[in-house]
Amino acid sequence: MSERRYLIFEIAGERHALLLENVAEIMDPPVFYPIPKAPLCYPGVINCHGRPTPVLDLAFLYYGKSAGGTGKVLVLDRKKANLALLVQSVVNIVFGPFPVVAAASNDGVDWKMLQVADGTARFVEPEELLETLEAEMNSPLKDSAGNLPGRAAVLNEGNG
Repeated sequence: MSERRYLIFEIAGERHALLLENVAEIMDPPVFYPIPKAPLCYPGVINCHGRPTPVLDLAFLYYGKSAGGTGKVLVLDRKKANLALLVQSVVNIVFGPFPVVAAASNDGVDWKMLQVADGTARFVEPEELLETLEAEMNSPLKDSAGNLPGRAAVLNEGNG
């Protein structure tokens, strides 16, 4: 196992980790511009150095509760994805040859756990995240009213 650097962050009170090499920038949340008909896990798009970059609310995607536009935004390396992740907070950066182990979960997600010196963190891999997002986009998940869970459906609920 070689020494790697990991960014430890929190979403919904749970510790998560990304390989630091997958993160291009960490920033305070800028203005989010709405994405028409996007699923609710996308609070909007940001202008990141002149490039439109969609923002994914990981708390909403994984736990069904929004971070509310506060916290930090982790802009992924564009070689991995044109995507930014909204997280609750950045905890620290750790260095080490930490083992990653599979762990079943009761929240419906099979997490890989990174075992760091002071505990564990749920390991997020951009490739697997993109596969999850693609599967979500291709599945016709509907709410109790039969609407796809996009912004338009939520906005129209109050107009009924």
